[in-house]
Amino acid sequence: MCTNIRHQDTGPTLLLPINGIHLATLIIYISLIMNKNLFITIEGIEGVGKTTQIKLLEAYLKGKGISFISTREPGGTQVCEKIRNILLHDEMDPVTELMLYEAARAEHFSTVIEPALKDNRTVICDRFADASIAYQGYGRGVDIKLIETLNEIATKQTKPDLTIVLDMDLDQASERLRKRGTEPDKFERLDKEFYKKVRKGYLDLAVKEPERVKIINSLQSIEKVHQDIVSVIKY
Repeated sequence: MCTNIRHQDTGPTLLLPINGIHLATLIIYISLIMNKNLFITIEGIEGVGKTTQIKLLEAYLKGKGISFISTREPGGTQVCEKIRNILLHDEMDPVTELMLYEAARAEHFSTVIEPALKDNRTVICDRFADASIAYQGYGRGVDIKLIETLNEIATKQTKPDLTIVLDMDLDQASERLRKRGTEPDKFERLDKEFYKKVRKGYLDLAVKEPERVKIINSLQSIEKVHQDIVSVIKY
C-alpha cells in the first residue's frame, strides 16, 4: 500500500461508511485487488500462541506466492536484538524501558520495515507500536499520550494496515507458559494483575480502532485460529 495512504501526516484515516463498508476496510480490499502489500502485526499477551500462528501465516503467504518478510519487536536487526536482550532480562524504570523500546522501534522501522514496504512487500511483525500502549501504558502506567507521541516519531507516523490481537483467558495463557518448560523472561514472570491491565489495553485498542485492530479467540484449535486470521486478511 502506498505510504501516502498509510502515513498519518496526510490526515487521519476516515471511518466514513461507503455503501456499508468503512473506508479503512475498503483500503485493505483495494490493496488486495491491486496485488499490493500489507503491513500486518500480531499482538497479544504472553502465551497466546503468536509464534505458532505467525509460522502458519508465513506458510500461507508463501503458498499464495506473496512476497513478504517476517520480523519481530524488539529485534529484527543486530542492534535491536542487543536491545531486546536488555529489555527482556534487566529490570529498569518504566520510562527507561519505554525509551529503549522506542529506540529499537525507530531503528527496526527505518532499516527493515519501511524498506520492505517501499519495495511492495508484505510485512508480518511480531508486535509493534501497540505493544507499548498495552505493556508500558496500561501495564506499567506510563502516560499514554507520551507513548503515542514517541510511537509516531519512531514509526514516522506509520500504522499497520491490520493488527491481529490473539486473546485468551489469563489463566489459560499462564498455563501455556508453564507447560513450555523454558526459563521465563522478565515479562513472563510478571503477575496476573499486570497482564489483566495489558489485556485490557489491547481490548481497548480494538474498540478505539475496530477497522484496524481485530480480536481473535486463541483458545480455539490452532487450525481454527489460523483460519480466522486468514479470513481477516483475505489474501
